[in-house]
Amino acid sequence: MPAISVIVPVYKVEKYIHRCVDSILGQTFTDFELILVDDGSPDNCGAICDEYAAKDRRVVVIHQENDGVSSARNAGIDWSFANSDSIWMAFVDSDDWVHPQYLELLHRACVENRTALAACQHYRTGEDLLNNPDHAACSVESMPMYDFFNLDGKQVAWATAWGKLYHKQTFSHLRYPVGLLYEDLHVVPSILQVNTMVATVYAPMYYYYLSPGSIMRSTWHPQKWDEITGYENLLRFIKETKQVEMYQNAVRRFLHALVSHIQAVIDTKDPAYDGYLRRMRRKMRWILLRDGRKLPESWQKKRWLYEIAFVKTAYVYWTLIGIVNKLKRSLRKCRK
Repeated sequence: MPAISVIVPVYKVEKYIHRCVDSILGQTFTDFELILVDDGSPDNCGAICDEYAAKDRRVVVIHQENDGVSSARNAGIDWSFANSDSIWMAFVDSDDWVHPQYLELLHRACVENRTALAACQHYRTGEDLLNNPDHAACSVESMPMYDFFNLDGKQVAWATAWGKLYHKQTFSHLRYPVGLLYEDLHVVPSILQVNTMVATVYAPMYYYYLSPGSIMRSTWHPQKWDEITGYENLLRFIKETKQVEMYQNAVRRFLHALVSHIQAVIDTKDPAYDGYLRRMRRKMRWILLRDGRKLPESWQKKRWLYEIAFVKTAYVYWTLIGIVNKLKRSLRKCRK
């Protein structure tokens, strides 16, 4: 039986499915099975998947009624546990594609570093990348999971299912939440709990397609609130583990997400969403008042964050902060 189960949820990607599947079948590491989950796609995706299965014995196709990407991933996970003795598991989104060495280098990173998780860098692109550079000599760094979470500016996606190779037992009791957007974010606490180390491959081997029709790039709607609840759950988990630096980074990312959501709601110009806007600003105010002093000093000076959160009262807030700081300086002088 194969070493790796690669799971691809498929829905309304007739234009991109060949690029995705061909990139997986063209891997230099060939000991894998490809599980294509047709999530009730109304176009020809289901038939295309069956054509691949007829031509390549490594391809397995599951057809189900439309139930969302989480349900499709879960169906692939369930099939793998019930029918395969594979050791590893990977996820690829059906409008993305991967470098020919994707599985080879992630698998090697896990084996050589004795980790149950490996991750790689990625490209975010709206175009096909025709050249595939040789990444055989790329650097690999093994690090604690919490250090991996704190990586910034490295093009490594910490909160996505894709771009990683997992030991299959990671998902022995873990499934993606059905019906939620940002489902990847909601399973991060569980991933953190079951993995202590991660091997990071510093080579961009996953190509994330910036589809103009993606739900993540669509106009703001209430279901996008799922990202906010995902971050709140993550913050609660990290706070319990008392990982200070990780908590700071999670707060910073949450603030960025709130700012993006606030701007997106404002851009809709829909008064029906005013309640969401007020709730987002309340959450920002609470985070800044509770955790603002724990953030790096450069973040504490980002006045625009406070102006977005406090709106009309921002001037009063900064005046009070100025008075407090002035009193602190006076007290320090008195002590001297």
